Amino acid sequence: MDKLLNFLSKHNKKILAGMVGAYAIAYFGDHFEPILILFLPLYYLWQSPILLLILQTMFLGLAAWPIYLISAEVLNGRWEFISNQNKTPSNRGTDTPACRRTGNLTEPMRRKLTVEVEIASSNRIGDFSRNDRKKLVALGIAFLWLINPLVHNVNLFEFHAIAFLPFLFFWLFYFYLKLKEQPATKKVFSCFCVFVFLCLMVREDVAFIILAFLIIAWIDAFSNKNKNLLRITSYGLLITITYCLASFKIISQLSPAGFSPFSYYYDWLGQDWGEIFKHILTIANLEMALGLLAPFLFLPLIRPQYLWLAVIPLGQIILSAAGGGALAWQIHYGALFLPALVLAFIFGFKKTQIWVAKKIQSQYLLLAVIIIFNLALWPSFGPFSGKAAPISNKQVVNGLIKKIEPAASMLASYEFLPNLSGRQEIYALNYFFLGKQQFGAADYVLSKKPEYILINFDDLIGFDLHLANLNWSAKYYPAGAARLRELLKDYGIVALENNVALFKKNYPSDRSLYSINNQQPAISNQNEFNFDNKIKLTNYGLQIIPLRGISRRETDHKLFLSLTLEPLQPMGKDYQIILNDGTNKKILPLAYGLYPTSQWQVGGKITISYQLDWPVMENKSIGLELGKLYGGLEIGKLRSTVTVIDGAEKLGEAVKLKLE
Repeated sequence: MDKLLNFLSKHNKKILAGMVGAYAIAYFGDHFEPILILFLPLYYLWQSPILLLILQTMFLGLAAWPIYLISAEVLNGRWEFISNQNKTPSNRGTDTPACRRTGNLTEPMRRKLTVEVEIASSNRIGDFSRNDRKKLVALGIAFLWLINPLVHNVNLFEFHAIAFLPFLFFWLFYFYLKLKEQPATKKVFSCFCVFVFLCLMVREDVAFIILAFLIIAWIDAFSNKNKNLLRITSYGLLITITYCLASFKIISQLSPAGFSPFSYYYDWLGQDWGEIFKHILTIANLEMALGLLAPFLFLPLIRPQYLWLAVIPLGQIILSAAGGGALAWQIHYGALFLPALVLAFIFGFKKTQIWVAKKIQSQYLLLAVIIIFNLALWPSFGPFSGKAAPISNKQVVNGLIKKIEPAASMLASYEFLPNLSGRQEIYALNYFFLGKQQFGAADYVLSKKPEYILINFDDLIGFDLHLANLNWSAKYYPAGAARLRELLKDYGIVALENNVALFKKNYPSDRSLYSINNQQPAISNQNEFNFDNKIKLTNYGLQIIPLRGISRRETDHKLFLSLTLEPLQPMGKDYQIILNDGTNKKILPLAYGLYPTSQWQVGGKITISYQLDWPVMENKSIGLELGKLYGGLEIGKLRSTVTVIDGAEKLGEAVKLKLE
């Protein structure tokens, strides 16, 4: 997303022509999000992903403002979903049409009206404390938005334009409430139209939410014989349908495979109805529904009318090939459901609060319970849930990036792309590894060999656990290591720290990550060890050197490990290295993932060298195991992807490597 804005800010004459970047496709061929164009002036001044995160956080937080205004309107009893009769707004003091039309009244009628106005005014004064309490409750509902774990999940999971939807939609709904008043002012009408267009600009599938909303508003207007609102919503429906069709047409034209992402999601629907029902009625889909409703204490189910806004987004997820699950509310997808959930919650809260107030005589108990409940959900639903991501060495990465010229072209691991996004030409390692764009839509081709390559080789373990098992990428995965090996032949190692390596094209370097030979290298320990008659460890070298310096701690050490391994038979699996000194454990990609064991040739010897930061050791040896790992990617505490290893198929027993 950051790369797209950078491209647009520099090449605004080619907004729809695509880009050379992290995905190497026209971004609008994946999602049509023209609202991003509105941020170009700001982004031109500060081309950084930090700006995008600030804007996203700001708009999500400011959504509490229209939520407060909507809550105040609803709690004051002036609005219901669809009334059974054409009701006028409740008493609003002296500012009524009757009070403005007294010029031609007879004196008795004038005296009578004066008495009514005085009574109305006294009632308004007497109700001041009650109205004030309702405003305080409305403020509490706005506060609930700010602590809702689903909102924080949306904010933390990268930058996505869909995060702007709640702010825009809640303003749209507020002006809809104003339009229901008779007569509506031109200012309110203009604001309503503007926010309809802004919502549509967020993303192509937001049109489905706006369609559902306008249908509800149309039914409301028809039921109440509100001709003005009926005309407005009719035009709105026509415009929204036209916009929806146009946006999908643009996506299909710019998509490298003619709408391939959507065909990938839903091509399974050709199966029989029994399979479709099995796909819908799953524990994962139930988990998704419960997770979306839980922060609202399930009150949206009491007044579910506005939950219709979420029907199509729900169908989008449930009917996709992967189906639903907790992931829907752990990441940015929650933004598609929050408008429906919040509106249904406000109306459900009002009805429940009336019952609670009658039974317990408390205006604030229900609100207090929901606030406490939301805070209690944070460890399991919010950013505190999930596994902790491994601590990366930011100083090392930043130091490596500083070695790269600002205008240089790059191929980099996914985690480094935001730091490099201001560059004109940048490619993503995961797509290059597969040789395919997302969902295999088209080939991922480098326009030229990049000047630098920055790789975290731990990613190759993630590829083995994730890309090798996805339906669309599994067939492309086996050729990935050879593709990357071939590219790196023209590159030399500039720096290597903790499995993170910086390569430069045509750089003279005598360092190598691994080598293949038929001669025994000179390494101090020459004790052979056989891993289940498949791989033989012929010799190794192990050193741990304490590091000293201002930025170092006394417990910091540098581990130097060299291994020479010999395949004894062909292997169909890719094994990795597991190091364990009894206190610390580290998993390393065998041969850095560049030469996986499934491609080893019997008779050759592979020598691999590692250097890693390692905490202080209590023992004088490290256990070495080889294992086929099983697991995948999950969403971590800060909503970043975390490689999770569920288990390992060990190859033989562990061997103890002694320190030199």
